Amino acid sequence: MLAVTTFSLSVMVTVYRATSTQWTPRIHRLMLEDHTTQNTLATFIGAYVYAIVGIVLRETGALTEDHAFLIFYLTVAVMTIIVV
Repeated sequence: MLAVTTFSLSVMVTVYRATSTQWTPRIHRLMLEDHTTQNTLATFIGAYVYAIVGIVLRETGALTEDHAFLIFYLTVAVMTIIVV
């Protein structure tokens, strides 16, 4: 998730920079209002944070074997959100 987020963010910053210097201010404003890209990046960042928190909680012992089904169902829910 981090690799996808980093790549997408670098592409988005490159497009913003290009629109601010090469095209009209109206196009730059339209690019800044692109909610699809922003939602996609937010979803990938959220999935990455979820994975890191899950790993940390699992390794510190805060989540035991009794919580395995909970982690599984939450992971399936996060993957469903990413796909949708």
